[in-house]
Amino acid sequence: MNFDYLEFVKRQGKDTFCFDRLKYKYSSASGIHTYTLTEAKDIILKYNEFFNEITVKANFSYFFNGHNFQSSIKDITQGLNYVSEAIASDMLTAHIKSFEYGTTLELKQNCQEYISNHISYKKSILQPFYKKNRLTGKVYDCKLLRFKIYDAGFRISTNITKGIKAHLQQHTSYSKDKDYIRLETVIKQPEIYFMKRNITMQNLISYDFRQHCKESLIEEYSKIKKATMVKIPEKKKDLNMAMIYLIQLQEIAYRTGLDIESQVSNLIKQIPESTLNTFDKKARKRQLKKHLKNIKQMNTGYDLTAMLKAKEID
Repeated sequence: MNFDYLEFVKRQGKDTFCFDRLKYKYSSASGIHTYTLTEAKDIILKYNEFFNEITVKANFSYFFNGHNFQSSIKDITQGLNYVSEAIASDMLTAHIKSFEYGTTLELKQNCQEYISNHISYKKSILQPFYKKNRLTGKVYDCKLLRFKIYDAGFRISTNITKGIKAHLQQHTSYSKDKDYIRLETVIKQPEIYFMKRNITMQNLISYDFRQHCKESLIEEYSKIKKATMVKIPEKKKDLNMAMIYLIQLQEIAYRTGLDIESQVSNLIKQIPESTLNTFDKKARKRQLKKHLKNIKQMNTGYDLTAMLKAKEID
């Protein structure tokens, strides 16, 4: 498990930053000046002259390795030292604004099957995203966080240069013939999410905080509903035609995240009183709950929790 994208801010007080190794890009009307490091165009620095602070946006895994398949905390510490030297300010004391934390897992089955069978976050349907008409991932987004699950193998095959892919195959466990899935959480408001003020980069790279991040990733993943299958009743008396219809409907619900009880209850509510009175409607709802309770689920094997727990902190 490792950090990916990072955004952190350093306020300098009365001291000044060094701009000698920065390349100016543009300025906004509000006095925000955007720079990159001369030798690292992907590291973005935004200087706010009013507050005398610099916000850094960087992905040190990509900066040092060209990928996020596998990295270590050394990439973060080296990256912080690199920026610190460039602008003459200690980035360990910078405050974290947002960050991305995740891990890549090797699969024994097709990655698209795993992605397809992750349905919803709590009650919100995971939004799919595609590339070249291929399902490559799903995402849940809210004010505090963004949760992503995507086809890491496909991303490597399409986004990474041949040289880096060759290096990956020679020096890591990566193989172009295997399937990989990546799970990530983007923590947009760390202080609110972790209920802790003034989280510095020094805090971020500590083992305790990284352990906390692993636990939070597992916790967020536990909120994802995975597709399940209906266990067909073995007794003939439990398989009348109405029950067969309901089983088929529940199968669809397991794959799509549809709430059968809520949908059917709403339908019952819309039936005119002249057809079903209040007592009739309550009776139908009781029957629905009873039938749904008799439908048993079978695990489809798409839950990655055990693999996440076994994954070491990088």
